[in-house]
Amino acid sequence: MQKKTILMIVAGLVAMMLVCLAVAALLIFGLGLKAESIALRAQNETARVQLEKISAELALYQVSRSGLPERLEDLVGASGGGHLKAEGLLDPWGETFVYEVRGKEGFELISKGADKIKGTDDDISAQ
Repeated sequence: MQKKTILMIVAGLVAMMLVCLAVAALLIFGLGLKAESIALRAQNETARVQLEKISAELALYQVSRSGLPERLEDLVGASGGGHLKAEGLLDPWGETFVYEVRGKEGFELISKGADKIKGTDDDISAQ
């Protein structure tokens, strides 16, 4: 009888340990997803800030040169005004921003987002 009681106690303790491990795994997995979501939001916000900065540089270039540059690289260094560095033309995912001139006065800047594919839902753009 005493042996049976000890086995039941051990079995109960093992079951409790398994439940605790399962709960811990769920918490860790949940926190990992939350951290990933926070990181993605930070990258998206960084891309928006970069797009705003590049847009401002394009506006300055347009006023001072009476037109938009043919390429974003024309904004880099002293020839472009000196406010942007080459690495400033890369989004948080290491991709070059897409720059499209829309007529004489307009342009569109696009970050292809985390999936690095233009034309998908995660694209971030400025005009």
